[in-house]
Amino acid sequence: MKTMLKVLFPVLLAIMLVVAAGLLFADADAAPGRIVPSDMPDGRALFTFPLDEGVEYHRNCVMSDGKWIEEDPCTDASVLMRIEDGRVASLEIIGCRERARELAGSRPPRDLGLVDGPACAEFLLSLVRDLPGNSAEEAVVGAAISRDAVVWPQLLELARDDDLDGEVRESAVFWLGQDTAEKATEGLEAILDDADEDLELREHAIFALSQGGDSREALPTLKRIAENSPHPQLRQTAIFWLAQYDDPEVIDYFERILVAD
Repeated sequence: MKTMLKVLFPVLLAIMLVVAAGLLFADADAAPGRIVPSDMPDGRALFTFPLDEGVEYHRNCVMSDGKWIEEDPCTDASVLMRIEDGRVASLEIIGCRERARELAGSRPPRDLGLVDGPACAEFLLSLVRDLPGNSAEEAVVGAAISRDAVVWPQLLELARDDDLDGEVRESAVFWLGQDTAEKATEGLEAILDDADEDLELREHAIFALSQGGDSREALPTLKRIAENSPHPQLRQTAIFWLAQYDDPEVIDYFERILVAD
């Protein structure tokens, strides 16, 4: 028996070490997926998330399916947070190059690692109502550009929330317009048709519709607003964005209006 144990012990020890290592790395992989500010000391911290396809984030600029500003595009961005008393007091979205500069600085933030897109979006959207204006807008942007995250229902909820800062609501409306989901478009149209809604927000909804995924789908709605809205401001906005389309249907529409006049 002792001889058998002597033979088996190294094998059992190796198996135990492999299992323990597997559990350790599984925890390490899982931990960044759940950001818990209350578990963090006060100070700065950041985590990284993958960007949606065709998106690159730059300070004060989001590139989408356009020409890259820099030669080597980033495929991820980071959320840089300031933690106070176990909560996120402020945050900003930074690109990969800015992240590298932050981490190489004399007082680098705590690096929490990589978080997947849906977890990042869920976390950021949960903070919007408790953040100051600029940080709340940044949270909306970060959620909207997170890879594989379905955020239009939350964005629609934010867009309709009268208690939110106007610019935060406008940001939510804009990113709704970038979502190609049919229900997101329906949500924008609901804002447009709500007579009790703020006129400026409704103007932003017109812009968001005109900039959406397949923007030609917005033509019927834009024409309807241009023809039937009781608000001259909304009619003018709809006509302005219709004029941006290089489309025979729009040219025919304008011709009919001019001939009728």
